Amino acid sequence: MRYSMSRVKILSRNSFFSVLILLNILILNACQSDRRIVEEIALETVVVEKEVIKEVEVIKEVEVEKIVEKEVPVELEKIIEKTMIEVPETSYPVSVTDMLNQNVLISKSPERIISISPTASEMIYKLGKNVIARDSSSKFPEEILDLPTVGSAYTPNIEMIIQQEPDLLVIEALTQSRFMKDLARLNVPILAVRATSLNDVTQSMKILGSALDVKEKSDEVIFDINAKIDLLKKNVDQSQDIIILISDADRNIYAAKPESYAGAVAQILGLGNLAEGMSDMGPYPGYTLWTPEQVATSNPDYIFTISPAPPPAPKLSTMLPMFPGYANLDAVINNKVKELNPILFMQAPGPRMINAVEEIKSYINE
Repeated sequence: MRYSMSRVKILSRNSFFSVLILLNILILNACQSDRRIVEEIALETVVVEKEVIKEVEVIKEVEVEKIVEKEVPVELEKIIEKTMIEVPETSYPVSVTDMLNQNVLISKSPERIISISPTASEMIYKLGKNVIARDSSSKFPEEILDLPTVGSAYTPNIEMIIQQEPDLLVIEALTQSRFMKDLARLNVPILAVRATSLNDVTQSMKILGSALDVKEKSDEVIFDINAKIDLLKKNVDQSQDIIILISDADRNIYAAKPESYAGAVAQILGLGNLAEGMSDMGPYPGYTLWTPEQVATSNPDYIFTISPAPPPAPKLSTMLPMFPGYANLDAVINNKVKELNPILFMQAPGPRMINAVEEIKSYINE
């Protein structure tokens, strides 16, 4: 037989002191308006009751009283304490090291940015910033199409750039470094980004985050890219060999090495690249000449083709069986020659690398 004898409620003193701390912090916040709240910690104070129970046991018809003291949680009191941490904005002037390994001094927050590369344009917009003018090849996101152009990515017009009065110019390191001498006439900071690999893409986003005072946004974007790439790596048959091909106007065929952007995309999925270890050759950085002799001694599981020329130019994937040696390859016979999106794989490497990886994986998993 059991019955309650008394109940004593003991409140935690932590509740009182936590409230006092919270009030002091709020007062400090009013006096220091330049601080930003970046962390919220939930402090839980458990109010515990001690329950004194009188237990009566009957032992051989003799009542014996036994007092038992137990702690029983009966209430949860939660106090949210906002911890104030100073997170200063970028203090200009700021110096950043770009993908040409040059130290670029930016004296003030850029407001009139010009990009002369699709790679640079997509990175800037991915970070929530925008440009006032673009190269003619920058076509993503769609809103950029309303902006004036300042020449092409291969032949930027210096005079048109000067007319726009930029305070920052963003270029692509691999293909546009040769313009640096002419661009120096602008007398504005010139920042170079690059996208020949996943590391290049994330490092360039980090550089832009510092230069444009969007470090938090760049961290979010980089985390998102890496997380999605990690998911795409799963459930891929990495025993398969591939080759990625492109042709020039003279009908020469070139294969993408792992050092190229297209090759780096395939490498993310762990696929074997038959052009690995070969020397660069031809007009495309990171590509090598793929001769009929090499065709005869290789037999990839998949052949991926890139056709940069717009219609009505024929796609390389449809023309490939007409080239010597290709008609006998298993990939051609088994309909495993797949055309890749030239924008994602050739013309605009950058944050949409995720989409490029998705495209190759979709073909591999058909």
